[in-house]
Amino acid sequence: MDASTDQSSRTPWRVLLVEDNPGDARLAMEYMREDPHFQVECDAVSSLGEGLDRVTEHHYDVVLLDLTLPDSTGFSTFEKFYAHASHLPIIVLSGQEDELLAREIVHHGGQDSMPKDLMSGPLMRRSIRHAIERKQIHEELRATQMQLIQAEKMESVGRLAAGVAHEVKNPLARIAMGLEYLDSGIDPEDPNVPIVIQRMEDAVQRAESIISGLLNYASNRVLGMEEIAPEALVRGALLLVDHELKAHSVEVEVVSDDPLPNIRVDKAKMEQALINLLTNAVHAMHDIDRQPKLRLRISTAELEDRHRNIGARTADHLRPGDRVVVIEINDAGKGISNESLGKIFDPFFTTKPTGAGTGLGLTVVRKIIDLHEGLITIENRQDAEGARASIYLKAVS
Repeated sequence: MDASTDQSSRTPWRVLLVEDNPGDARLAMEYMREDPHFQVECDAVSSLGEGLDRVTEHHYDVVLLDLTLPDSTGFSTFEKFYAHASHLPIIVLSGQEDELLAREIVHHGGQDSMPKDLMSGPLMRRSIRHAIERKQIHEELRATQMQLIQAEKMESVGRLAAGVAHEVKNPLARIAMGLEYLDSGIDPEDPNVPIVIQRMEDAVQRAESIISGLLNYASNRVLGMEEIAPEALVRGALLLVDHELKAHSVEVEVVSDDPLPNIRVDKAKMEQALINLLTNAVHAMHDIDRQPKLRLRISTAELEDRHRNIGARTADHLRPGDRVVVIEINDAGKGISNESLGKIFDPFFTTKPTGAGTGLGLTVVRKIIDLHEGLITIENRQDAEGARASIYLKAVS
């Protein structure tokens, strides 16, 4: 049984056709309906605004989108529709065959691009069927990837918990000392009373920020983007690994450009990526003779062409000339061997002893960066011993 015959036993697919040319719209609907085994229900609108209203109010399985409409033209038509309805498979109907345009559409989340002058019934039906199937597979894969990210996160929560508990003990001890001092009797003229109370308040805020940070970090939720200052993101991650840094006597230096633009990220997931990279950097310096030192640099730059071509999987994320925020983590370890450098993002690859790591940490880090449409590179430093991890995220203009 072929796919189109199998589809006839299901509920008809709901198709939204956004096309302002009545002749092209009529022809597209005839192509969809000429095969009795291909069951569809099609709604047609003639403007981008009407299309956006329809997908807000009704359920559809696929969208056929013309790029030349009365209220929008060109590639921006697709961008606007995708920004509003990225959950739907979108097939672009173009006026002529344009391979570059088709590639751009697919790179930016569309499922297909179909030139109208080559359109036929079999081609349209196959494109619709495959678009729906590919989108379903993509969503299932994305759900699996999010589960992997959460599983790796919970493993790191376990590693962080002991350090967080230790960090909370210090402010609790300060509060206990303050209460003991006040319990001995309060002299209104005692100049130490305001100081003791202020220290207790500071301790409460410190404990609250540590615990809240861990709870937010551990929460399981879908990607929730928010605008945030890069410095605040880095400081939040450093707070959660503070005990690890102290335990290994690692000195941290944070250098940043001023001013810095904001970035749009899922704070908890990006903190997860930074915590993993920071922890790896600390472990890379555990047996060196000199003083362990981490140097974090936050800067802005225009993306260079050499970064544009880091793997086909991220080719559509950033473009040369894009203004980006760069977060660099520079360790002072022994660096990474050439043999390992090409494998560090491979699933289950690890240089740690058996049982000391799953080998999924950097795989998950790269997936988180991919979800943010950014780039990550890890390389040996040329200016000093050690390695450098660099995260590139598009700046909010």
